[in-house]
Amino acid sequence: MSTNLEMSINELKTSFQNISKLVIDNVKLATEILMKQDKEKINIVKENDNEIDKKEILLEETCIQIIAMHQPKGQTLRYIIAMLKVNNDLERISDLAVNMAKSVKILSKYQEKNLFFLEEMILKVLAMLENAIQALLELDTKQAIRICALDEEVDTLKHQQRQKIMQIIAEQPKTSEYFLDIIINGRRLERIADLCTNIAEDIIYIKEGEIIRHRKWD
Repeated sequence: MSTNLEMSINELKTSFQNISKLVIDNVKLATEILMKQDKEKINIVKENDNEIDKKEILLEETCIQIIAMHQPKGQTLRYIIAMLKVNNDLERISDLAVNMAKSVKILSKYQEKNLFFLEEMILKVLAMLENAIQALLELDTKQAIRICALDEEVDTLKHQQRQKIMQIIAEQPKTSEYFLDIIINGRRLERIADLCTNIAEDIIYIKEGEIIRHRKWD
C-alpha cells in the first residue's frame, strides 16, 4: 500500500471511529429513555441523529474520493466498499434509535410498565453493536461469527415477546396501543441486530472476499 493511500485509509478509520461512537452513544441514550420512559431527553437523541447524518455524508464522500484517487485493489478495495455499506447501516441504526426514543410519548401515557423482554433484547443488541464495531476495526472474523450467532437469540426474544403480548391484548384491549408499541420497539431492536449482523458479514467479506449473506448460523 502506498504511503498516501495508507494515510487516507487511516483518516477514514478515524472518521469511522468518530461516527460509530456517536451511533453507539445515541442507541444507549435511546434505550435508556425507553427503559425509564424519560420524555425530556428525546430531543437530544434527535439532535445527535442530525449530527450523525452529516458525518455519514462526509464519510461516504471520503470513501468515494479514496477510490477515485488511489484505485485500490484486493482487500483494501473490499475494506472501503464495506465501510460505505457499514456507514449506511450506522445511519439507519441511529434512525431506529430516534424512533425508539419518540415512542416514549405513547408509552408514558399508560400506567403499564412491563417491557416484555425489551431489557434483555437491549443488552444483547448493545453488545452486538459495540462488538461489531470493534471487530470491524480489528478485522476480527472470529468475533464476527459470534455476532452473527447472537442475532438468533434476539430473534427468539422478539418471538417470545410477540406471543406473550398477543395473549395479553386479548385480555386488556383498552391498553392495546401500549402493548403494540412494545412490539414495534422489539422489531426496531431486532432490526438493529440485523444491521449488526450485516457489519459482521462485511468483516468476513473484507478478509476472505466471500459474500455470506443469508447463511444460517449455529
